[in-house]
Amino acid sequence: ISPDSVLNNKPRDFGNYIPKNMGWAPEKVNARTALVKSYNVASVEVLNQLGVNEGYNYLQRWGITSLQEEDKNLALALGGMTKGISPLQMAAAFAAFPEQGRYREYYSIDRIEDTNGRVIYTNRSNSWQVISRHAAEQVDDILKDVVRIGTGTPATIAISSGGKTGTTTDSRDLWYVGY
Repeated sequence: ISPDSVLNNKPRDFGNYIPKNMGWAPEKVNARTALVKSYNVASVEVLNQLGVNEGYNYLQRWGITSLQEEDKNLALALGGMTKGISPLQMAAAFAAFPEQGRYREYYSIDRIEDTNGRVIYTNRSNSWQVISRHAAEQVDDILKDVVRIGTGTPATIAISSGGKTGTTTDSRDLWYVGY
């Protein structure tokens, strides 16, 4: 699926799961616009095409450790998880987009020096490629559009930034994760 891929955004039953878009939304939309405008049905369509198991495996590769077996369903496309995701894990996963597809394990301490300035500990966190550089560049560009012209415009700052919004149907939970 590329940013220009046309997706079916018409509300429908995905086998007992019926996502809804907030407000008016076109029945056909490309993947870029679906993310920029936060269309739920198109997002579920992407996971449906990719396959729930593959999407679940992607999240594991991106350092999401709170996944449960019962999370293997299409609600996963919209963040529907039994235990959710911590803000720290979400931030680490999103950081891979401006990092050209490399996921870096998060850590708290970079290094420790003794009173003489001798380094007695240096962090050696791991990193690995989770998506191709090209795919990361495409998603990075889309996430920047979310802030420039999409649902994330309230998060606009004076420097180039990208991110994604998320809102529950009843607006009880409002999320923004960005960089």
